[in-house]
Formats: sequence, structure tokens, C-alpha cells
Amino acid sequence: MSCIPEPVVGESLSSWIFRVQLIKREYLDLSSFDKSNPFTELGSKSAENVDPDVNSLDALINDFSSTYDVPKSYLLDKFQRSTQPIMAKHYSSAYCYECIASSIRTIGAPHMKVAWCFALAPVCTVHGKVLNDRPSYSSSVESSPRQVFLWHTENLFSSKLKWRERASYDVVSALALRVQNLHESIRASAINTKRQCMIDNFILTIVRALLMPSVSCFYSNRFQSETRLGNNNSFSDSWFRSFFHNVFLASASERAIAMCLTGVLLGWITNEEAELLQPVYDREQNITQNIWTVFKSDANMLHWLKFELLRNETDLLSLAQLSNKPGSWK
Repeated sequence: MSCIPEPVVGESLSSWIFRVQLIKREYLDLSSFDKSNPFTELGSKSAENVDPDVNSLDALINDFSSTYDVPKSYLLDKFQRSTQPIMAKHYSSAYCYECIASSIRTIGAPHMKVAWCFALAPVCTVHGKVLNDRPSYSSSVESSPRQVFLWHTENLFSSKLKWRERASYDVVSALALRVQNLHESIRASAINTKRQCMIDNFILTIVRALLMPSVSCFYSNRFQSETRLGNNNSFSDSWFRSFFHNVFLASASERAIAMCLTGVLLGWITNEEAELLQPVYDREQNITQNIWTVFKSDANMLHWLKFELLRNETDLLSLAQLSNKPGSWK
């Protein structure tokens, strides 16, 4: 394993492989792989749903191990498959610029972290800021860290990033990070993977509800991504697609606000603290009551929300913890 650098803590496998290739000054000949291999022409449109850190981790480990003579046991130890809800790279473009800049200073190359793809982790735990988002149009999965750094540097003073200087952005970061850490603490105390998944799905269900088009009143335009699905209030296939899919189209900023509102519903954020988010949304009444009012305006939202939450109840997270829930839920 000569000239093979140690992975940065939390680094994704694809990011680490890119750094190894930079040092070796050579690249995996992806075109020479069998056409059935998921890594053939990773940058092509036909492979846009392939994510080497999610749905093809084992294949990438096998190929890299044989190419660079790195023991599979080493790779499997360093890069374990996460059980957190993941944003596949085809959708996710979240990153922490401070982390990338720091890795350039310390190890001479940018890197990406697996945690930046977690749907319920929109805040950097190192710097305490909501992750940045960039357009998810880049080609090479392997060179993504470099592409992200260059894009951010080129847009440093553009309106795409300048809004983050507002005070409300710091409030969103702090409150969302609290909810994110509480979620992580609760899932860490679960006795097995199945319970962890139920805890994830309980939080994710609330976040999904809060990212539906009917709840867009809680998001100012500068926080919203351009890929939102249309307004579907009917209990139809389109409604279900929106409910389950919008979280993967949402920007880190939108997911952070949804995490804040989830914290309000669970009592992890007080109404007084929620008032600090005034610049983010128009609040006409008590925020908790307002959330339930908006939910009721979406046909059948409460019915489906209750059904999904009951399916994922545990002694650690349950309907009983929700604030000001509808009378029919009590």
C-alpha cells in the first residue's frame, strides 16, 4: 500500500479513490470494464443513478482492491455501508466549503464526506453551518470534490451564496444542528439496526410532510431549490410521489428548515426559539398550531402522516411526543 494515503475521517470511498488516483497520477480505466459493470462510463447520462458510495459499494471495493493491491479487509473496515437515509449523488449536491478548503490546506486535495449525503444531516457537525448546495450537473463522480471546490470559488460572491450572510441563516444552522444531533443520539441508543431504521423513518416522515408543496409557506424563495415538484393536493399517485420523493429533491437549506420545524413539533425547539426564524417564514399564529393548520389544508395529509408515524413508533419516538397534535390523534 505504498503511496496510498489514509482516508480522512468520514470521507466517502469515491472521494478517497480520487485522491489516490491523483497521487498515483493514474485513473481506473473505466471503459475497459465489462459493460455489465455499474462503473462503466460513470459520467454518462445512462449511469446518472449509479452512486459508488451507496448502491455499488461492494463492486467498487473489489475493483479498487485488485487494481491497487489494497486488501479488501482494509477497505471494508474504513468504508462501511451507512444505514442512514441517503441522498444519492444524482440528487445530492450538498457540501461544506470550510471542510473542503481545510482538507486542501492539510492534505493537499479536496475531499467529500459520506455524511453530506445523509438526508437527515443537512448541517456540518464540524463547522455548525447548513451545508451548501451546488447544481448537480457535474459529470465525473470521482472528481466531484474538485468540481465542488471550483464551483464554490467561482460563485463566492454571487447571489447563489451571499444570502447565507443573513442572521436567519445562523439561526437555522444552530436549531437544525440541535435536531440533527438529537436524532443521531436517539438512533445511537437503539438496540439494533431495525430500530434505528424505524427512528430514521419516524423523523423522515415528518420531514417529508414538511417538504410537501402545500407547506411551502414556511420557506422563503431564497431557500427553495428549483427542482420542486408541482402542487399536488389530491390523494393520488402524484401526491405519493411528492411525499416520498421531495426530500431527495430538496436543498440542504430546505431540509434544514424542515428539521427545525420537526424539532418544534417534537418539543425539541421552543416556540420562542422558533420565533427567531421569522425572516424565513411568515408566521401568523403560534408556529406549532400553524404547522398543523397547514397540514389540514392538504387533503388526507393527517391520515397518511398518522399512518406512517404509527408504523415507525418506538419507545424512543412516538406520537405522544408531538406537540399540539390533532384531537383525533390523542
